[in-house]
Amino acid sequence: MLVVAGVGGRGCRGGCNVIANSTTEDYVDRPAVRAVANGGRKTVLQECADRGFAFVSEDACISLLGGVGGAGVPVEEPKGYDRKVNLALACLKHVRGDLEDVEAMKAMNRGHLLENPECFGDIRISSDVLADFLTAPEAKMVKKHELDTEKRDADRKWKATSRKALVNMYFKKSAASLDEEKKRRKQDRRSSSRRRTARLRTRRLGY
Repeated sequence: MLVVAGVGGRGCRGGCNVIANSTTEDYVDRPAVRAVANGGRKTVLQECADRGFAFVSEDACISLLGGVGGAGVPVEEPKGYDRKVNLALACLKHVRGDLEDVEAMKAMNRGHLLENPECFGDIRISSDVLADFLTAPEAKMVKKHELDTEKRDADRKWKATSRKALVNMYFKKSAASLDEEKKRRKQDRRSSSRRRTARLRTRRLGY
């Protein structure tokens, strides 16, 4: 089964078309084709779930969850976490409730990479380093790009924090997550014990 995702124009309609008797080579060079994928047939919702509901608007997520006021729609985010992340996790639970937290995080992280490829591909050079080689308008453009990149980085980090904090509201912890949690608790206990010992030693020495 061949699935062709088009952007409109001659040779392929906008949206996804399932072609039963074609090969990748028949479509990959056409200018109207955005992506070609081989494999088993998936529903649109399954594909959206695999991509962490990337490029799916908040309104579409709410509609999937039953509309405004629907039982499946999150009322609000604890600690002000990202709204879209919360809605995407709720949709992922709705479509793939069988997942564990690690698998859900993989889907969500995949979606974020698809939506924000530039966050990981830039070689960062400070605008101050380039100042002597640029005209005033060029320096202004570079500075604007630098500020925009910082905003995207801050948004990326906040969404990553939101994903990590909210995922277990919807998905059970995997064995790997539980093992990691045990190790972290053990390390915390050791650190706490060392600090306690250091404080006692300091008191005995009269510092």
